[in-house]
Amino acid sequence: MPSRPPELRLFEETTPQERLASRRSAFAHQIALVLLPTLRALRRRGIWKALAAPGGASAPDLARSSSARLGYLNVALRALASLGWLHGWRAPVTWEDTQRGAALRLTPAGSAAFAELERAGDLFDASADFLDFGEGAEEWLFGPNPPPAPSPRAFVERVRAAELRGASGPVLDTFFQGLVLAPLLVALSRRGAFAVRGAGTDVCVHDCVEPAALGAMLRGRLETEVLPLLAAQGWAEGAPGELRLTPRGKIAVFLAPSYAITLSYLPLFRHAEELLFGPRRFQDLFPRVQGRETHLRRPLNIWGSGGAHDLYFRALGEAVQRLFAGPDPPLAICDTGCGDGSLLVHMHRILAQRLHWDFRARPVWFLGADLNAESRRRAARSLEEAGVPQARVIEADMDINFPDRLAAEIAALRLPVRDPESSATRPLAAADALHTNSMLIHNRVFLAPEPGGADPDSRTDGAYADETGAPVPGMLLQRNLADFLRRWAPHVRRYGWLFVELHTLPVATVAADPLRTPTVAFDLTHGFTHQFTVEPDELLRAAAAAGMRPGPAEYQFRFPDPAQPRVSVMYLVKA
Repeated sequence: MPSRPPELRLFEETTPQERLASRRSAFAHQIALVLLPTLRALRRRGIWKALAAPGGASAPDLARSSSARLGYLNVALRALASLGWLHGWRAPVTWEDTQRGAALRLTPAGSAAFAELERAGDLFDASADFLDFGEGAEEWLFGPNPPPAPSPRAFVERVRAAELRGASGPVLDTFFQGLVLAPLLVALSRRGAFAVRGAGTDVCVHDCVEPAALGAMLRGRLETEVLPLLAAQGWAEGAPGELRLTPRGKIAVFLAPSYAITLSYLPLFRHAEELLFGPRRFQDLFPRVQGRETHLRRPLNIWGSGGAHDLYFRALGEAVQRLFAGPDPPLAICDTGCGDGSLLVHMHRILAQRLHWDFRARPVWFLGADLNAESRRRAARSLEEAGVPQARVIEADMDINFPDRLAAEIAALRLPVRDPESSATRPLAAADALHTNSMLIHNRVFLAPEPGGADPDSRTDGAYADETGAPVPGMLLQRNLADFLRRWAPHVRRYGWLFVELHTLPVATVAADPLRTPTVAFDLTHGFTHQFTVEPDELLRAAAAAGMRPGPAEYQFRFPDPAQPRVSVMYLVKA
């Protein structure tokens, strides 16, 4: 069947109600990928029974009785509280809080959910097999020598046969099915089985599956395994040779990249029990192999992040356009954690296309810095292929924790610039640049705060762990964050600091409607990998302690809801 270009934008041919329902299903599937292995570990180690006992138990007591790593256990317990299943959760703000936690007990919703899961306990054992399937789904569908795998269709039929009941039944049913549907959807999307064009609200998804993508191995399984699952989910209809996506299916395809971000962490969650309770630390469970991470599939994570980053890059572009249209434009843009260089290429395009910048008369340096050597090589290629003038990628490993080292590397390049005040030619300095980064501040390595000084105000509701699995209380994290921002302050004093950052949401906000956002999934993936997603206001309090403040309001953006943001674009300047 020949494919034809899509005619209608997805947001024109689907209703807000359809998109909302599909997003809720997608978020449930994403949560399932990381929640179910975590729940299985908690069940096997007796945490369920302790929480269900009269009076409950505190997190420190649970850690002592089960030999759990308290920091990781706090992350897991907070996820239960965010689902509305746990009463009594309080974020540890001080060291004393980490040792004297309040009693935690199941809510009625938590008791009902745990009872249903206990009744269907054998599904946990079967679900473990689908963590392996999730990692190998693409090879299972398309590979010449596919690995042996359990039947996805048979597993979903088992889930339905379990007849999970009560108020939590439909959600638990969706959770279990997500273990199968998420990897299948992502594998089909990555191999080009769906015709998707455009981005954002202009995206178009064709209703026909691309026949060229359906190789022999997939065609052999389409009728017996894949099509029945897609049809039962309401995503597709028709015979294998005439498979068509429904409106709900088109929305699912549009959301496939968001599935991929969580799916990329399956290597970590296959070892959730070992991480939480075992003797080996994170770096021993997940050693780097030839410089590559083993706790997640980085290429899949990058593929999934691309669509979301387009949205945030557009917001960054608006801020950059305003900054460079002013009377004192930066002499350079320096992107720390530049990855493949996409943001720098985007910034150059903003200047060239929107401001019609004369790069000969008014040169601007585009500088990339990254900790990863392969990323630096990719960034250099991207900048060259895009024809970005005066582009440099710093050769040394650059950790965002150490801006003084970055400044020294920039100075060593001796890149010529015309001083805005004297018009004399001199070498570029770090303070001459607009500094940017994307989704990196929360992913910095935790450094012990510098001694002395007053404790900054901390009101975070988050749960955090260091690389040993020990808890990082809010006050300590806030001191760490203020120290980090203070190290950057001299280098961003002139042109400011523009960045994209990921945030957590308060437990009570998420628990009111857990499937409204994928927060539970992100809190687990990031909490177990020592990432520190604080609330926007918590970050701004740390910035104030470091002598920085927000720039103009038109440079600030919050997504998807300004009142409950999971992602922000911030522009900080000298206070």
